[in-house]
Amino acid sequence: MSWYRWRYKAISAKVETTYGTSAAPAYATDLIYAENLQITPVEGQDIERQVDLGRASHTISHLVGKHVVITMDIPMHTSGVIGEPPSYGHILQACSAAEVITAAPSPNEGVVYTPIDDDPVSVTLRMRVDGMSQVITGCRGTWVARANIPGIPYWSVTMTGLYQAPTPETMPTATPTVAYTPPIPASKDLTSVTLGGVALSSSSVEINLGTTVQYVETTAVREVRVLRRDPTASITCEADLATRNFFADADAETDMEFVVAHGSGANRIKIRSVVARIGKITLTEVNGATGLVIPLRLRSSTTDPDLQVAFKAA
Repeated sequence: MSWYRWRYKAISAKVETTYGTSAAPAYATDLIYAENLQITPVEGQDIERQVDLGRASHTISHLVGKHVVITMDIPMHTSGVIGEPPSYGHILQACSAAEVITAAPSPNEGVVYTPIDDDPVSVTLRMRVDGMSQVITGCRGTWVARANIPGIPYWSVTMTGLYQAPTPETMPTATPTVAYTPPIPASKDLTSVTLGGVALSSSSVEINLGTTVQYVETTAVREVRVLRRDPTASITCEADLATRNFFADADAETDMEFVVAHGSGANRIKIRSVVARIGKITLTEVNGATGLVIPLRLRSSTTDPDLQVAFKAA
């Protein structure tokens, strides 16, 4: 009897032309360089029925609303070429973002992802585990961006899609042709976190897109819907009240710009919110120093979105 090795996992993704219709992602050309892949191959709601048949009475269970949930960590890297999306750009689109590409030689060249509320892109995912394959269509999701300094920044992605039963399939052996640029570790020289124009001595930062994704099934539709978005962030940094007293900013309910920038040149990524408001600050230890944990709630202005991800040199 054969067995499937859990460590032999791979996932590929491709944008769908029609929602819920497989885009047939290929292993070689559509592979995602992901880590910590986890899949719930069938999720849903158990409905129980108690059948009364005297001594033969028994309980029957029906699983309804079948769908699939996949989580993965994608190292935060660029394509290495200004104006060219990263290899996982379609995943960011499926997390309710519009992709805008400005090609060279424009002075504003780059790729920018801005949250949208209506008709987000959907992708087909193909999850392989050694001798098993599962095609998941209609996938949409959300992400949390995390960075420890020093360390590798990651997008922690959760995707929800329509259920199809797994099938046996031999793991492909072809060499992937997807372009891959190695991630750059977060560091003093290549990573900055600023709040209200003040550069912080940060040990970690986390940004949560805060998208609520739900599987919906009625007599008319079967789809994954994006219901709402409520982005937040959290900064852990060394305390320096003489430079800026963020407790006072919290008391005054001051709105300020929040920016995380990482990398340089063609390998630069910037996550920005123009309207961030501080919540309840707590104290912690950061490398032996007194530190602050600063929670933020991010929102849009009349001219800017609540959150924006840019792959640009400046």
